[in-house]
Amino acid sequence: MNLPQPTPFAALDRAARLLLGAALVGFIAFDIRLGDATIERVVRLGFLGLAFLPAVYLACRHPHALRALWQPPLAFFSVFVALLLAATPTAIAPASSLRYATGYLGVEVIVAMVAFVFTPQLALRGLLGALAFKVIGSLPMMALASSWFLGDRFQGLAGNPNPMGAVAGLAYLLIVFGGGLEGRRTAGPLAFVGLGLASTFVLAECRSYSALTATMGALMALIALAWRGGGRVGALPLRRSSWVIAAALLIPIAMVELGGPQRSSSATLGLSRRAELRAYWIDTIAKRPLSGYGAGSTPLLAPRDAPAYATSAHNLYVEASVYAGVPAGVAMFLFVAWTCAVALRSAYRSDTPGGAGLAAVIVFYAVLSFGVPVVLNGAPSTLLPPLVVAALYSSAVGRRAQPGARIRESGGDWPIDAKAR
Repeated sequence: MNLPQPTPFAALDRAARLLLGAALVGFIAFDIRLGDATIERVVRLGFLGLAFLPAVYLACRHPHALRALWQPPLAFFSVFVALLLAATPTAIAPASSLRYATGYLGVEVIVAMVAFVFTPQLALRGLLGALAFKVIGSLPMMALASSWFLGDRFQGLAGNPNPMGAVAGLAYLLIVFGGGLEGRRTAGPLAFVGLGLASTFVLAECRSYSALTATMGALMALIALAWRGGGRVGALPLRRSSWVIAAALLIPIAMVELGGPQRSSSATLGLSRRAELRAYWIDTIAKRPLSGYGAGSTPLLAPRDAPAYATSAHNLYVEASVYAGVPAGVAMFLFVAWTCAVALRSAYRSDTPGGAGLAAVIVFYAVLSFGVPVVLNGAPSTLLPPLVVAALYSSAVGRRAQPGARIRESGGDWPIDAKAR
């Protein structure tokens, strides 16, 4: 049998792959708030820069991997970036808008290379590891009065109850649908159960209605899909795990909601405030419906003396429309909806390793996107997971279109294309 011969670049390829994965895990794990905004920004940009360098090297070595950028569903995000670049000359802050737009393009290159060199299982493990760091690292902070927003909502390492709740909810979903609970005789499942309970407890203490709704929405969607598709949730038989899944999420939340003080702001008040804000931003869009105001422009357009929460449209598609007009909002909606459809179909057919975990990630963000502009601002690390999911499916489309290309399934080994052989 003729095996591919090692090339002089093999060691560099492996080093680039390792650096890319480690830098992205670090970027997500250390997207935290500890008081000094300048240091936090330098740390985040440092990790992102460390990821960008090997991604550019790998893109130069394997340019065909960039086909994912114009394969759906990632292609819709590429359209959004193109609209941002086109809107830059007329933006209210052209330099800032250009910086945002080129940043989104750079992140797209990074995720395209992630999809090329890593299997879905490895991508999900890296994401779960970063989220677990935040969940476990946040637990000791519960003893500090400064870590509680308005005295009753836990902020954790994220420095805000809504992003922290999203971290905890997504960690829980990855534990359930990533197969971590499978098996009875090893210590691994017990560790995953402990992390799952810690995640749901943190989610409950954050009292983020948007994060809880997104977690419940993804949970119900995947369980319904499992009932329809043969009774499996991820790697677990549904009949054995459904009560564990329900209890793991509902018991800690019920304990906090029934046994703790009432939240200072009700769900009705939160919804009414967001509805008022949305009306303001829709009126703003109506004044420049085609060009928008430039990427990152919502803080500049917010009402004078508005509180911090009013500097965002609290909706991904409205925020995208503020940036580059209604066409950008439509492109962003197609990006999320198309990725959801592909991921759910793949999970139903079980034709992608890690498909249930990928579907859980994108459905979670799809539900969250109606209350939070998750891909555009807020916690910067929220940009990566939905883009990585879309890139994995786009990359798969590109590989099918290239008959000589394949990826080894043994844990994410290096892709071997026809030219290398």
